[in-house]
Amino acid sequence: MSEQKDLAKMIRKNGVIITIHLLTLCIKKEYQHQGIGKKLMQYIEDYAKNNDYDNLTLNVWEGNDSA
Repeated sequence: MSEQKDLAKMIRKNGVIITIHLLTLCIKKEYQHQGIGKKLMQYIEDYAKNNDYDNLTLNVWEGNDSA
């Protein structure tokens, strides 16, 4: 088991929820609508699952329909 997973287990024993909080994910305009953001989010989701995180949050601006 990785050191990170061991740490997550130890923290969780104390009732702490481990969260990745993604504040901003920006894709340069000329690279938008090519699936890059989706691939980045999938990578982050997989990372969270593989490292025993409890939650993953992403802030999205109101009106950002493409997000």
